[in-house]
Amino acid sequence: MTKSIYVISPNGQQQCAGEYMRMAVTANGHSVWEQKEGSFWMYTGSNGMWIVGGRDAKEKDFKCSHGLIFCRTVQPDKAEVPPDKITGVWERLSGEHFIEDPSIVVTSVLHKPSPLRVVSPNGQQRCAGEYVLIPDCTANGLPVWEQKAARCYLYCGTNGSWILGGSDAKEKGFKCAKGVMYSKRTSGGVMPDKVGGVWLRLHGDKFREDSAITVTMKPSRLYVQTPHGQHRCSGEFVPSVDRMANGFPLWEHTGGKCWLYSGSNGMWIIGGTDAAAKDFKCTRGVIYCQAVHNGQMPDKMVGNWLRLDGDKFREDAAILVSTKPPSLYVLSPNGQPKCGGEYVLAGERCHGQPTWKQRRTELRISSGADGCWTVAAGLPKDGLGSDKPLLRCDQPHLGETPDKVVASWSRLDGEDLVKDDQIRVSSTSSLGKPVKLHVSTPNGQQNCGGAYLLVAGESANGSPLWKQMGGKYWLYSGTNGLWIIGGSGAKRKNFDCSRGVIYSQTPHGGQLPHQVTGAWLRLQGQEFVEDGKISIVQCEAVEEDFPSILELARQVAEEPDAFLFDEDYTIEELEALWLPEPTQKAETFVLEASDFEGIVGVYVLHPAAHGRGAHIAHGLYMVAKNARGRGFGKSLCLHSLARAQHRGYKGMRINMVVATNSSARSVCDACGFQVLCTLPRAFQHPQLGLVDAMLMFHDLEQTASHKEAPAVDAAPRLQSRKSLQREEVEVGSEVHIRPRLQLPLGSGSTKLEVQPALPLGLTLDPASGVIAGTPVSVAEDTRYFIKATVAEVLLKVNDVPDDEQCEDVAMSINEDFATRVESVREISDMLPEPCKTRAYGDWMVWMVHRAWLDDPSLTDLNFSNMHMPPPHVERRIAPKLMEAMARNTHLEKLALSNSNLLKASGVQLASALRSNSSLKTLNLESNWLDSNAVRELALAIKDNYSSKIECLRFSHQKQMGQFFGRPTEEAVGQMMQNNDNIVKLGFECDDAHWRNEIDRALLRNNDSWRRRQAPPDEALPTAEEHSLGRLHIVDPPDASANEVLGRYGTLCDYLDHNKKIPTSSQLQNSTRSNGQQISYAKAAPMIKEFRSWILDHAVNKLVEIFDSFETATSGVLRRWSSSHDHWMVEIWVEDRRCTFRGSREPAVSLSEHWVEWLGSSRGPSVRIGLPESQAGA
Repeated sequence: MTKSIYVISPNGQQQCAGEYMRMAVTANGHSVWEQKEGSFWMYTGSNGMWIVGGRDAKEKDFKCSHGLIFCRTVQPDKAEVPPDKITGVWERLSGEHFIEDPSIVVTSVLHKPSPLRVVSPNGQQRCAGEYVLIPDCTANGLPVWEQKAARCYLYCGTNGSWILGGSDAKEKGFKCAKGVMYSKRTSGGVMPDKVGGVWLRLHGDKFREDSAITVTMKPSRLYVQTPHGQHRCSGEFVPSVDRMANGFPLWEHTGGKCWLYSGSNGMWIIGGTDAAAKDFKCTRGVIYCQAVHNGQMPDKMVGNWLRLDGDKFREDAAILVSTKPPSLYVLSPNGQPKCGGEYVLAGERCHGQPTWKQRRTELRISSGADGCWTVAAGLPKDGLGSDKPLLRCDQPHLGETPDKVVASWSRLDGEDLVKDDQIRVSSTSSLGKPVKLHVSTPNGQQNCGGAYLLVAGESANGSPLWKQMGGKYWLYSGTNGLWIIGGSGAKRKNFDCSRGVIYSQTPHGGQLPHQVTGAWLRLQGQEFVEDGKISIVQCEAVEEDFPSILELARQVAEEPDAFLFDEDYTIEELEALWLPEPTQKAETFVLEASDFEGIVGVYVLHPAAHGRGAHIAHGLYMVAKNARGRGFGKSLCLHSLARAQHRGYKGMRINMVVATNSSARSVCDACGFQVLCTLPRAFQHPQLGLVDAMLMFHDLEQTASHKEAPAVDAAPRLQSRKSLQREEVEVGSEVHIRPRLQLPLGSGSTKLEVQPALPLGLTLDPASGVIAGTPVSVAEDTRYFIKATVAEVLLKVNDVPDDEQCEDVAMSINEDFATRVESVREISDMLPEPCKTRAYGDWMVWMVHRAWLDDPSLTDLNFSNMHMPPPHVERRIAPKLMEAMARNTHLEKLALSNSNLLKASGVQLASALRSNSSLKTLNLESNWLDSNAVRELALAIKDNYSSKIECLRFSHQKQMGQFFGRPTEEAVGQMMQNNDNIVKLGFECDDAHWRNEIDRALLRNNDSWRRRQAPPDEALPTAEEHSLGRLHIVDPPDASANEVLGRYGTLCDYLDHNKKIPTSSQLQNSTRSNGQQISYAKAAPMIKEFRSWILDHAVNKLVEIFDSFETATSGVLRRWSSSHDHWMVEIWVEDRRCTFRGSREPAVSLSEHWVEWLGSSRGPSVRIGLPESQAGA
């Protein structure tokens, strides 16, 4: 058996963490372990469980089950299972209860990283550098590291924090907490590089938080990818063993003559021998990161890198620095599908070139003897190329990596290699894995439907992995090479299986799920059936995407050869072109990629013409400028072709491709589009003048010619069975119904009629047969016949449910009324208020205009749970309201919770709040604000010294989760530090530091508010705020002790022995050992009542209060209160007023003098012991 074990407990009971040595004694038949340099023991209790306990357990010779941490698994009777081998989750004491804590680890092997590197760029630089582990040296049970220059030590102090101290700490044997830097979080047995949280640094005579301080292991190898230039800098960089650059790590390229270093300007730079000759005391290089690193490693930098191109540096978003070896991704959809997937860089080389190995298989990409890249099983033997590779590049690589070679590939088909233009090898960073996919399965397994999000950083069998939003299903690549939708069973097997309820019929060969052709199979009963209705697509654009789409369209429209727009284009033109329009069958799809923030591409699909030309589709495409060259345009184009084919279109047309737009032409060519004709001098180029444009076409029927073509009659059928068309609409909604006419209408001379008469508000167009209008009354199911039985429509008009009246506000605005409201310039001329329930949109326009006019009678505007239309749909509501808040001086309460407030409007509101001085209550909960919008709101309130906001709420934003990120939390924290008015804040903060700052500010503001409400003669000095830990009652009460003995006699024996008020369980155990029984229902109220009696009688008496850091303060108790576990205790220390607050019941202990007062009216006390048979962890 091992002689020592280590306990790691980072989340609580950290004092129990550290090294434990096995003792010679046993307890309850099993070994006992003693904490090294500590006061805790690990033993097997009388209940057979491993327990970490303190001196009280040792005093009982471990014949008990007392402790702070235990494992619920019981030891077997005949053999001992060591604590590091026991199975099951450990539990720790939290408050009065034990909770499971998976982070607790008991192990016999503790990883002690060495060397460690400390970075402190903002101060105490003498502590920076490399620290090596001191053999056989521990401090408070944990290892110690020494700086190479022997000036500083990294050790665990007596307070449990990691500390950087000097020789004075070593002289004390590290039995102290002295140093100049320390971790804010206690170690809990976790090593310094893993402890997490911020570090604090001595600055003058105070410690200050410094997020730039880092403690890390020796730097890892780095891999640099620079595909667009400076290729000599690509590859592997190895950290230097004995050299640093300007106090930071230095990496050398494995090929030599290239270094990655920190320049004298604090930026990461990749330079050559000229930089090395200057010992890197310079800023020379060919690639650098544009942000100052402040101690962050190159792979952690946020922001683009710049590359020397000619005589200028240009931003290059494709440059990637990471600790993960670069991967390649192979796509082979037409054959050899098992070759598809991800390949990671392997250690071995072949013919002087690197090799890549496919995950979970032995397939490798390697260089053959002829200098061509091949994909084969294993490496060529004896240096000879494989006779029959599965895939082979048709041209020698000449030193280029497989993704850089510009040449076609061939695949093995039978005994021969055949050319296949669809084979593609690329870096995974350029694949554009969609962040979100949408699965539709209408005929069965509907639980699998919905949106699936990309799981960042994870893969399944070498392919990306998606998780169902709000569900239990996963979309993954099985071991059989098929895309599969499976549940938790596949997850438990780490996707090393082929389990699921839906799967693709053919191996994907590296294609993504939305790119796979062919039908999918679905589990129905005990067998799988083919289901042609299952589809997986990239997500269609939704309302919150519209502002981003229009912003991208604006950028692309300004390019010289993209679209027909000139300098005078309007936003309305962009909306009509790029936003979805159901009545015109126009669909908009957006592309999001894992390596980019926001939308990187958009395409629109709609019929090229109406009537007899509606079977041809028209496509429009755009890609963000910073995302070009990554294959996104081709992905959009291929997806649109598949979507058009799924929709039943026979062909796809692109009206105008400018001849000078070479990238668009190459994408169209690669996707199978053909030039129908060239229009000479059809496009006015702003620099080149008149240039040609091309009309391109893709025949979708020819693409699908391998499938059986549907029969087509040579002439239209004049006689056909009539089909019943069912429609349901709502009162007040605009209707546009096109019946499925089954007779050709000729040249337009046919006059159509409908019988019986349509519901009031609807009319029939006699030429086209379209039913349009707005129904104004409810009508039951009625069959309507168009004359000559051209068509039948079953139409039902439903009443509008109350909770759906705001679905389409923009459609319910009376333009005449809105125009008249807009023309009003004086509040006295304002039109009468419209009906809120019947004219919903008019009412919102009317209310917003009142705020715009700064109506003195309007002090409360409430749009909560009302659907404001997006800014691009209706500018007279949300945008105008946000602008009005900058000039309004009377509105005091603005309630916009769940009102469809978008992030762009949030930023606009932030700008208004920088000058608003009237608003007191602002509620923005449950909207579409992102972290940037919330941050801007907080900074605006912080900078506005005249702000009067007292109640502010912006939590629970849709699609944001619970927290907004550290930058936003920092902004909110700074806002609260500078603001004295906010007393109510709806905001969830994850960062412990800023959460504490916000809580302290709220306490300060609430106390100030209460003082302002108090009468002048009751003015109090400002209270010092502290956290509440526990109370110690010093002076006994003035009442008779018989009053306590008579009402709380059951508690008195416990008070004699322990001098503190017990918990419910402690009181039950005490009475049980005395042969009595008391239920929890009686114990809890008795203890609560007794605590109140003690505190009531301690008012104006001397007490001692300890805060959460065990700092004691003595004073006279002035008052106390408790409400819903929120405690407040106020004491006076001379002329100082101190308020202690806590969110849990404080422990209350009693002085010897108090216990003597209690015993003055009773006989000798009886000490009560707890029988071992009743003890429990």
